[in-house]
Amino acid sequence: MRAPEWQGWVALAALAGAFLAAGWWLFFSPLPGMPGAASSRTSPRARQWVSVLVLASGVLFITGARWDELWHRKFGGFADDFLWPPHLLLYAGLGLNAIFAVAGLAVAGGVVRRSATEDGLSNGTRWMGIRRKVRAEPMIGFLGLTAMSQMASIPSDLLWHEIIGPDLTAWSLPHLLLALTTAAVLWAGIGLSRASARTWRGRADILTVCLIAASQVSMMQIGTTEWDWAVDAGSRAVVDARPIWAWPVVCVVVGSVHAVAARTVTGRIGTATAVAGIGVVVQGITVMIGRAVVPPGPGLASAMSVMFGALAADAWWWLHRRPSDQTVPAWLMPVLSTSDLWTGYVAWFVGFTFLGLPYLAVRTPQSSDPIWWILALVVGLPAGAVASGVTRDAARWIAWQGAGLGRTLPPAPRPVPALQGVPSSGVSSSKAPVRKRFPSRRGA
Repeated sequence: MRAPEWQGWVALAALAGAFLAAGWWLFFSPLPGMPGAASSRTSPRARQWVSVLVLASGVLFITGARWDELWHRKFGGFADDFLWPPHLLLYAGLGLNAIFAVAGLAVAGGVVRRSATEDGLSNGTRWMGIRRKVRAEPMIGFLGLTAMSQMASIPSDLLWHEIIGPDLTAWSLPHLLLALTTAAVLWAGIGLSRASARTWRGRADILTVCLIAASQVSMMQIGTTEWDWAVDAGSRAVVDARPIWAWPVVCVVVGSVHAVAARTVTGRIGTATAVAGIGVVVQGITVMIGRAVVPPGPGLASAMSVMFGALAADAWWWLHRRPSDQTVPAWLMPVLSTSDLWTGYVAWFVGFTFLGLPYLAVRTPQSSDPIWWILALVVGLPAGAVASGVTRDAARWIAWQGAGLGRTLPPAPRPVPALQGVPSSGVSSSKAPVRKRFPSRRGA
């Protein structure tokens, strides 16, 4: 007899609550007697290489996740799969995150004893607090916290399945939590990838695009894989129980968010298409392997619908480009004006509506219902607009933080000299400034 389902929710809620509390303590709790974050000693190149490692772990995780899905669809079951090969690859990616996040914090100086006067303190030397060091390197600190939460989620996923049962759906609570934390790790890497944008230039943009594409691939798998695989009775039963508008809206939100992020962070026209193109390639490889291993396999509709939107947005941005868009922006300055944001998003949605939405319709019998088309537009347009607007501002902040532009302490105020009183007894002051301001007329 299985335990009640609420126990699984309580266990995962407790895990999430613990790490949210740790996040508040590290990033937002008051620091009495201290002027704020410590000054960062991490070089831009070191941050850049951390982002390279984030990409490496993301590739491992994405490969393991797709391999894991194929094996579940082929072999099913949750009997002895905790240590089977796809899961080991997933754990390797998560473990790599944790290792280099901790190493990054150590490099940042979290365990180094140094003069406190270097940080505006005046009481000799002291061990620099971990909270001040985390706030000096917020992207690396956030990376470490999120990586640790992912490692803790591994046994929680096993516990969830022990309580709930197989629950073989991408939208189960442990899978959603793992997908969100994976995206969070990749977005921390996106910020860190801008650390050497001045010196790495094109290489930094390529790294950023690959990280954004990894985030999109990961989110698309968790969000749309049941529809892409909806050719067997099991997958079709899952998607038939969901709202009729869910598939196109998920594609709109995930696709437009990553297109706007690529354009915002790099400032380059064409990066949205590059991100979507990587997604199409990854999904195409999955389709070929899936059709060979578990025929008839998945489809390419979700990835292609996002691709049509990205092509339309980049075409609009290119036709309405300004002279400043023809060059790489000033080092790391993420630029996407409000008008460019909204007109670009509208262009994205138009491309999705006229090309991507019919592509999705081929893969689902729900498209025969006119409500499917109406709700896809009525729900998808505002949902994507809100998500894209938030993404533009969040992407700017992440890029600045990752590059180190948002963490420097303001210069310590100069001490105010004591005011010199003006003698009233006729005795002249011996201070030179007084003699200079009121020179003697003897030599006049």
